[in-house]
Amino acid sequence: MTIGFFKPHPGATDQQSLALWTADGVSWGAGMNPLVGATRSADDTWIPLPQGTDGDAVVRNFYRGGRSVTVSLFSNPGCSTAFSIGGKSEFEVDVEGVPPVWAEITNLPWPELDNSSLAALRSLAISGGGSGNLLASWSYSRAPLGLDSATVCGSLAECGQGGNGRIGEKSLSPSSRGATVTLQNRGSSIGADDPKTLALFGRSGDGVGLQSNYSSCPAVVAATESCR
Repeated sequence: MTIGFFKPHPGATDQQSLALWTADGVSWGAGMNPLVGATRSADDTWIPLPQGTDGDAVVRNFYRGGRSVTVSLFSNPGCSTAFSIGGKSEFEVDVEGVPPVWAEITNLPWPELDNSSLAALRSLAISGGGSGNLLASWSYSRAPLGLDSATVCGSLAECGQGGNGRIGEKSLSPSSRGATVTLQNRGSSIGADDPKTLALFGRSGDGVGLQSNYSSCPAVVAATESCR
């Protein structure tokens, strides 16, 4: 079964990957009609799973199906004309690990920021064209996660690779328990009350990639707007 289409994001610069095709460019989830829809942002590569039992069914079917996906390449927007590389237009890709079922989410080895790091993210302000640093430290209440990178973003909609919303990034050692991320703001100014996100990326022991986001958006009214 087809699980998603990926296309270039219009107007993106330095785009290093195709972006998920959605039904309207806003909704969460993959669009299944390649002729109707839009991408949301550059570097939007993740396919979200439904919460609860529907998502669990996808995870279990993926495991039973052999943990591999077939990538098909097309040369036209309607995804009907094959595009060949080295005489092949389809490639089977093995996927490391298995996504967790819904009940296991809270038991994964998420990194937990300390109070001073949370306060630093909350108070972070940086002018347009300005620079700075964000010092973050974390611990684990369960088994540690092998972190490999961190990013700091203002606008998540522009936080893809090369986007103006990404104001800092840093490679990490799996043994890291803290880092200083150098910031350079290429977009508009970001105030203490504006949305900001620190994302920590890594892999669990069985190879599943995990991303832990800490977002600050005190000016956003809870339950009425997104922190995005």
